[in-house]
Amino acid sequence: MSRKPALAQYWSESKEDGRAYKHPVSGVRVPSVTTICGMSDKSGLAQYSADRTAKWCAENWSLLASKSDEDAIRGARYRWKDHADERANVGTEVHEWVETWSEDGFAYPELGYDAQQCVDRFLDFTVEHKFQPYYSEVTVWSEKHGYAGTFDWLGLLDNKPTLGDTKTSRKLHDEHRMQLAALKNADYMLLLQPDGTYIQEDMPDIESLMFLHLRPDDYDDLYKRSDQSFYALEELPMAEADLYFKRFLGYREVFESVQELKLLRKSVSVQKETEQNVEW
Repeated sequence: MSRKPALAQYWSESKEDGRAYKHPVSGVRVPSVTTICGMSDKSGLAQYSADRTAKWCAENWSLLASKSDEDAIRGARYRWKDHADERANVGTEVHEWVETWSEDGFAYPELGYDAQQCVDRFLDFTVEHKFQPYYSEVTVWSEKHGYAGTFDWLGLLDNKPTLGDTKTSRKLHDEHRMQLAALKNADYMLLLQPDGTYIQEDMPDIESLMFLHLRPDDYDDLYKRSDQSFYALEELPMAEADLYFKRFLGYREVFESVQELKLLRKSVSVQKETEQNVEW
């Protein structure tokens, strides 16, 4: 289960192209922040996938041995996604709960064991820090650079205007920091109105960029590590955010060139097909 912001859609028919946002007024489509950050190096994910797949194969050796090589490969190749999907479900439940809390709502989602522990740590955080969110799950838009994204929350944290990102992953990565830097540098917010329309509002002054890291008790059966449930605040210094945004804009250009290359190849293919039909 994944969280899809209200204005988000797939960039193309291929889910591999990532997500786009469609402007509710102009109809303009731009790539999402996460899609652009997805152009970055994924060497760590490749090793994680290989490790998880190898572990599954070791645990299911008898099953694989009973199949043909082709069926064994087909059955094992995507088993790493089982664990990834499980962790994504935890993140979705936690984000939906925190969003409901931020908006003083009542329809809280049901929580699994790990998500409940993360929520308990969130409540610890609200006791130990002054936290007053003004906006949650709001789409922001950059006309200048052509991208959009949705932030988790924006408000006062210990009396500082703060843009925040809630994370339940084991670690924080540079990709997360690029995302937060890009959201901070958007031109305006798109605020949903009671009648279903959106209005634009300039991004407010932001003094702090913060990750709220929430984790359940965790035993990593692959690497044999054990950690207790916790919450932690990790600030992204503004000077670093400027450099991460610079890197983000580089990946924005990479994304553009990849899409242009696909269109060029498609155009050439259509032209060749047309010429062949004319010859016949």
